Amino acid sequence: MTPQSYGRQPSHEGEELYRLLTETSTDMISRHTSEGVYTYVSPACRSLLGYEPEELVGHSAYEFFHPDDLEHSSTTHSLMPHHHDPNTVSYRIRRKDGSYIWFETSSRRVRGPGTDEYIETIAVSRDITDRKRVDVELRESQEALGKSEQFHRFAVEAGRIGTWDLDLRTEECLVSPEMAELMGFSRDQATVPGPQWRESIIPEDRTLMASALAASIENDTPFDLEFRIALKDGRERWLYSRAGVTRDASGKALRVHGASIDVTERKRAEENLRESEGRLRRAIEIETVGVIFFTTNGRITDANDAFLLMSGYSREELAEGLLRWDEMTPPEWMPQSVKAIEEFRLTGRTIPYEKEYVRKDGSRWRALFAATRLDEEEGVEFIIDITERKRAEEALQEASERITNVLERITDAFFAVDSRWRFTYLNRQAERILQRRREELLGQSLWQEFPDAVGSRFYEKYHEAVESGTSVHFEEFYEALNHWVEVHAYPSGEGLTVYFRDVTERKRAREALHESEQRLRAVFDSTLDAILIANDDREYTEVNPAACRLLGVARKDLLGSRLEDFVPEAEKETAREGWREFLEKGRMEGEFRLRRTDGAIRIAEFRAKADFLPGRHLSVLRDITERKRADEAIAEVLRARTEFMANVSHELRTPLTVIRGNAEVGLELGRECVHEEILEEIVRESGSMSRMVEDLLFLARSDSDSIPLDKQMVSVAWLLAKLAQRAGALARKRGTSLQTTLSGEGRLRCDAQSIEQAVLVLVDNAAKYGMPGGPITLSSSNHQRELVIEVTDRGPGIPPEELPQIFERFYRGEKSSREPGSGLGLAIAKSIAEAHDGSVETESRPGEGTRMSLRLPLVNSL
Repeated sequence: MTPQSYGRQPSHEGEELYRLLTETSTDMISRHTSEGVYTYVSPACRSLLGYEPEELVGHSAYEFFHPDDLEHSSTTHSLMPHHHDPNTVSYRIRRKDGSYIWFETSSRRVRGPGTDEYIETIAVSRDITDRKRVDVELRESQEALGKSEQFHRFAVEAGRIGTWDLDLRTEECLVSPEMAELMGFSRDQATVPGPQWRESIIPEDRTLMASALAASIENDTPFDLEFRIALKDGRERWLYSRAGVTRDASGKALRVHGASIDVTERKRAEENLRESEGRLRRAIEIETVGVIFFTTNGRITDANDAFLLMSGYSREELAEGLLRWDEMTPPEWMPQSVKAIEEFRLTGRTIPYEKEYVRKDGSRWRALFAATRLDEEEGVEFIIDITERKRAEEALQEASERITNVLERITDAFFAVDSRWRFTYLNRQAERILQRRREELLGQSLWQEFPDAVGSRFYEKYHEAVESGTSVHFEEFYEALNHWVEVHAYPSGEGLTVYFRDVTERKRAREALHESEQRLRAVFDSTLDAILIANDDREYTEVNPAACRLLGVARKDLLGSRLEDFVPEAEKETAREGWREFLEKGRMEGEFRLRRTDGAIRIAEFRAKADFLPGRHLSVLRDITERKRADEAIAEVLRARTEFMANVSHELRTPLTVIRGNAEVGLELGRECVHEEILEEIVRESGSMSRMVEDLLFLARSDSDSIPLDKQMVSVAWLLAKLAQRAGALARKRGTSLQTTLSGEGRLRCDAQSIEQAVLVLVDNAAKYGMPGGPITLSSSNHQRELVIEVTDRGPGIPPEELPQIFERFYRGEKSSREPGSGLGLAIAKSIAEAHDGSVETESRPGEGTRMSLRLPLVNSL
């Protein structure tokens, strides 16, 4: 049973059988454990209960019982294992919408294979709500009639239920409006004479009616009958009636009173079911389609006659358990059968597939199989013998291969020679590659026309094909024509047929690829960076010499090892977690510590890409240990320089302050004295020196990333207003005017005083080096999540060769050397911008002026 599918479409018969088995029953068919738990429910549960089958499987049937029926059902229900087979009970069951309907369930227990133990119960349930409603109606009518002999107190006006009262003396029948309508009469007709109601019953059912009435009258047998009536339009209607007899004091029967309902639709459904069951029986009895019931452990539990005929076994041998699909399956088919069993268990069915079975006499036959699951371990399989069809297909395949070979020879270059190696045919492609016309070659000897081929591999392989009677396939370079050719040669009784193609370009491409691979290998082996390739299990499958040098291990020992083998013990788990993160992201780069085999710790910078080839992951490592040490040394030097500058600054501030203070006191006391100019120069120069000391200290701190910034959240509008005020005052002090065009919004996280210092540096430069007395423009705007502050002058501009140097410390251009200054302003402005993750840019054209732009990142709004 059940091997892998060959991708063929299922047969029409197999599809019909499958559909009939799963969809035709209008009754709900279910399987239960001995505790009443559903293990299978047919699709009819959708219409009857509103549930999908999978919503019921795994639940106990008693979960859905009406509470009033549960206690009684726990001891009498047919699903209980102690009941005798068969057993039929009725009870109320809850639908998915919460309503209850009446079910009548007939069940039978199933024994385990080869044992007397009952392992499950099979139940068939149908909706009897309408029938119960009639019973209730009849019981209520009888109770009402017992209180009064008057018929109008017996009639029930409810839905399609009709009531009637037959007077046995007159044979007149009183009917309710509903009953009159059911019989096809006017609702106003209250009395139906005896001949009329008898004639309304179709002839085939009149005897049944008479017998049922007679039995009730004679011995009070309950009147319970389904019969047909003929309507005026020629249609038939099925009625279900229940009735009772009223007697006088002496026991003489006087009246028969009852109720009826229309059961035409149910009868039609039952008829459809019978037809479906008939079609199913006929389908199973089809002589060309075998049907087996099987278990996944290899047993065939039942089969139809068609399968027994196909396999050569008898029904007695089947009953004795001698038929097993695993024993009938040849060994070479078992792997596919096992795979199909897995598909069956996972999906509940198999796509139609082909395989072979072994008959009882040992012969084999090929069949098309399709299986579907009945329960967890049992299924049904439909089998069509396709042995003859396969033989025909194989014959057709052989013919197709011959045609295909001919087409291939025509498509490629082709020639044929006879047993004496004389050309008998060649096509145009052969003419092109051989560079000879067919008229020159036909009838001529292959080896005389191409003497250079004698003794070559062509000569050897062609003779090998003829002598062995087998085809040959090879590639060879024919130097005389400067071609690589791929050759297929086929011997025959008449000689040899050869088709070949020019593969020169392919060979050249292959050689170029080989050269490319060699170059890649050379780069791989000679690069100074360590390159490692790992598989999905983190094991290295390829490494270059640089990786061996970095890790201090031989290549043979490095292959098969993992990253965590070369990290400090405390960081192994971190390395494993990093690998998992790397596979999720696909890319990763960073730094980590490596432990060489000699115990030395190195710091590596890495870049990695996952699945650069399927299942292969590339890592490139660079030893940056010395660079890290150099960085640490530089950081130490910068720290020492910062401390030195701070100390020098401190040492210089005091004497400068004293010098300036004394000079200022001297000026206050000795105005108009002979040393007044000297004292003013002392005050001016000492101030310049103080500012230079502060600038040098600021730059030293920026080198060591220790600029003392007080970053706070500020609004752009507030900062721009403050800058406009301070820049305007500085411009006036420098004897020029400031034009402002300020716009922008948002917020900045910055040290406002430092930003102000940077902008004033730009404004001061524009005032000093722009057009004397000319205007300066201060503008701002938002651009791509940045605030851009621009200072523009109309001066002579900066020569192009000086632009790359203007932010260097102490640099002063040729023209700027005329103006006082230390050459530190732009360097400070640049350091402030970078400390705020911003930048300073310059755009200048000689003769047109200069624009300096300060760019600062805005804070994202929430």
